[in-house]
Amino acid sequence: MRIVVRIGGSVVANPINTDLMAKYADVIKTIKAQGHEVVVVLGGGSLAREFIGLAKKLELDMNAQDEVAISCSRLFAQLFLKKLGDIACSKVAVALNEAEQCLREDKVVVMGGLRPGITTDTVATLVAERVHADLLVKGTDQDGVYSKDPRKHPDAVKLDRI
Repeated sequence: MRIVVRIGGSVVANPINTDLMAKYADVIKTIKAQGHEVVVVLGGGSLAREFIGLAKKLELDMNAQDEVAISCSRLFAQLFLKKLGDIACSKVAVALNEAEQCLREDKVVVMGGLRPGITTDTVATLVAERVHADLLVKGTDQDGVYSKDPRKHPDAVKLDRI
């Protein structure tokens, strides 16, 4: 089975929780040992939002704001990749074709953000589609997937099936 696991920054990075990150790494190691192919996408959490705020204060445009957030997510991805050790690719994948190549090498793919204008939820969805994943799992501090961010939009609707 090919599985994409999306670990929200809200879960492991609000505040930074290395114990939980290590537990997720152990789960991924177990899944891999069971013979599954795995892609992990990490978000940047509050650190990414803090850097977006700094970029706004510097009057940087939206692309620049997204780029610093992407860098934060890739830092968390780098930590996670190193925790996985030899079962993971040698570096954080920064493009969908790199994720495909890593899977061909029978390694766990680890990713953060890809490009401005898309969230790491979108990255997980894009990579799942690209590698024909059988399952996409999202670790989040929310109780489900919503039509929009329920923290910002009280009219957000929980999607029971997508």
